[in-house]
Amino acid sequence: MPSAFLHPYAKPTRDQFIRIVRGEGALLWDADGNQLIDGMGSLWYCAVGHGRAEIADAVFAQMKQLEAYSCFDPFTNDPAEALAAELHDIAPMEDSRVLGVVHDRADEYPHHVTVAMPGDRGMNSARP
Repeated sequence: MPSAFLHPYAKPTRDQFIRIVRGEGALLWDADGNQLIDGMGSLWYCAVGHGRAEIADAVFAQMKQLEAYSCFDPFTNDPAEALAAELHDIAPMEDSRVLGVVHDRADEYPHHVTVAMPGDRGMNSARP
């Protein structure tokens, strides 16, 4: 009997899968102890590698305080402001602003950040 989980791109009648139980950097281990190389970065969303303690610690610290909140007018939050400040500091234009947009389409990158220059060539203009 197949499990309750309907696996994407698998035959609905398939009942055996390779169970991945652990990851470290670019390496994965299955339930039988076999070591594998994650050449696809877990389908392109894990380019930083698996089991990164410093990322888990940073995410944990942020989620204890506020996991996320919309920045639609009139709201903002500290993580969004801090990231925008960092990106602004490395942007090639001194008067740049950062617009963060989250897409909900699976065929696009999940997160997109735009650095824009306000004014006549900025976000409110149709000119290139």
